[in-house]
Amino acid sequence: MKIALCFFGQPRFYNNNEILEFLRDIKAEGEVDVYMHLWKPEAEKNYMRSPWSGIEDKLAVIDLENLKEKIEDIYEPVAFEIEDERTMVEDPLKFKRAPAPTSPEIVHRMYYSQWKVGELLKASGKEYDLVFRMRTDSAVKGLRSLKDLVGDRIWVPDNCPVMGWFNDNFSISSQENFYKMVGTYNNLEKHYQEGADMNGEPMLKAQLNHEGILENVARNRFINVALVRGEKPLRLQGVWMDDAFHQTIQFDNQ
Repeated sequence: MKIALCFFGQPRFYNNNEILEFLRDIKAEGEVDVYMHLWKPEAEKNYMRSPWSGIEDKLAVIDLENLKEKIEDIYEPVAFEIEDERTMVEDPLKFKRAPAPTSPEIVHRMYYSQWKVGELLKASGKEYDLVFRMRTDSAVKGLRSLKDLVGDRIWVPDNCPVMGWFNDNFSISSQENFYKMVGTYNNLEKHYQEGADMNGEPMLKAQLNHEGILENVARNRFINVALVRGEKPLRLQGVWMDDAFHQTIQFDNQ
């Protein structure tokens, strides 16, 4: 099986233990290539915990010295681009439907980065059975045999904090459907004009509907993804579903 891991966004917690474990385990599933487009912070940055976590301490200082080389040593990407942070939305006030805590700038940067890593994948000319769309601060648990995920379905975790939506930061899909998802960037204003809020999940949902693949989305409770915040992964509900024992494991988020 050929698998592409497509990382996008900011290099939050890029060297956390969860991602190192994931990279090691997924290589046992087949031939794995890594593609990356990341934003380089303007200065050393303290990444905050998720706004909804209720925890305000600052964590994960990004040391900019030799940042690209450090990331390359860990991920060994076949294609990697890192860009300096820059303003992408000159007039954010024109997007009046942009619910906090996100912003038009954040949404544009996120989907630009997804589109760019998609372009790196296209440029490779390679074909893959599965493509992961993810961030460096993703903690992935509970993956069953990846062979069962090959096909037209777009697999997403069943832990989005907003009822009726699915996460904008992680999916497993065919290469064709991956390209359709990362095309969101080119349709942001179109989707907004047609009624979607300038927010991550609504824009992705609008894009999937535009491409005629919204019904392909399949929530899977055994694909459990949280965003790493410190030494342990943090999920809104504060628990992982343990696939082997069907019980919850409580993390200490303090």
